[in-house]
Amino acid sequence: MPDFRYHHLHLISPDPLKTSEFYENILGARRISFQKIETGAMINLELGGAIIGIMPPRKQRLIPAAVEPVYGIEHFGLRTDNLEQSVAELKARGVTFARDIIAPMPGFKTSFLVAPENVLVELFEGSA
Repeated sequence: MPDFRYHHLHLISPDPLKTSEFYENILGARRISFQKIETGAMINLELGGAIIGIMPPRKQRLIPAAVEPVYGIEHFGLRTDNLEQSVAELKARGVTFARDIIAPMPGFKTSFLVAPENVLVELFEGSA
């Protein structure tokens, strides 16, 4: 079997620069590249060892228009050493949360923030 390793995810945004600034200024991502493409700009960020690509919509979708319900990626997760402090600091900076902190199982706490384009980012502490 081939050896597969996670490399990146792409977010589609009507304003990739504005979206990248959220990840940089609010979550501490580091910009690793910026390039002009046919439909605007593509920005790559590094966040916690993962690459996040942010780009405008493609001229032609790779998959034709989806029918409801749409299934796929719901969120991505970021681990933190202190969830309460992280959530408090982000709320103080104006970040909206879809779910406040809950502890669904012993040793694991989670919360969901809303990033640009309604992307959900799970912040969690502990291990599931």
